[in-house]
Amino acid sequence: MGSDEIRSQGFSLKELFREMTYEIDYYQRDYTWGEDEVRTLLRDLCDSFKGWSRDPAYLRRPGTAPQYFLGPFVYYEQSRSRRCLVDGQQRFVTLHLIFLQLRRPVQEFGYNRAVDRLNRVITTDGEHFAVGITDHEPVLRAVVEGRKYETGTGDSLSRRNLWARSQQIESQLVEDLDAERLHRFTEWLLDRVALVGIRAAGPDHGYRMFETMNDRGARRDGLDISRLPTGLRSKATLPGALGVRLDSRATQRKLSTTLRGAHQFCTAPA
Repeated sequence: MGSDEIRSQGFSLKELFREMTYEIDYYQRDYTWGEDEVRTLLRDLCDSFKGWSRDPAYLRRPGTAPQYFLGPFVYYEQSRSRRCLVDGQQRFVTLHLIFLQLRRPVQEFGYNRAVDRLNRVITTDGEHFAVGITDHEPVLRAVVEGRKYETGTGDSLSRRNLWARSQQIESQLVEDLDAERLHRFTEWLLDRVALVGIRAAGPDHGYRMFETMNDRGARRDGLDISRLPTGLRSKATLPGALGVRLDSRATQRKLSTTLRGAHQFCTAPA
């Protein structure tokens, strides 16, 4: 990539997390999503899945179903298997928690294919977590091992909140989905939920984009949705979530327009 060149690409969750580690840079804030944000994200996902699963045509040919667009994120690549998130940490951490909390029940019901697929997006090699934030690891290990994490006075805000949101996700999955549908939900989640990655040229460029978005009042988790073309805005409570086909020409044209706007937004004088 040339200096300060920005590129975009659509990814399914399977493509995003498989054989890839995500880290955050020193200027990122803690994991702060609260109960409302996590509830909204998971309920939107579950409701969209239920709509998909009621259509016999989609059940027969899942690949024909519209993708569920979960918004943009900003990153730069450190290597072919390692990315650093500039914007999107809150969603990535929450999605990773959803994977972790799905694995135990689908394993108990003997859905081996779904378990294998979840294993591939939870860790990169069976040991190292795909969202590689060192501070989070004790909590994630507790979730994997099915034990309670005992919070202590030295725990960070991120660690305390991570455990609380993990328990919330576990309860909400039971509330929103029948157990026998969890394996289908897993397949749909990995294959049909997508994000668009906006790739910065490198660490310095990523930091300038981060500063620009925050200095100009953009959300700290997601680009300023008000700047997206109307056709890509969501009517849902969670910004950026709507059903689209990312492989359609119309969507690609809109994304190209969004990318040009992002470039102008990040390079124009303040």
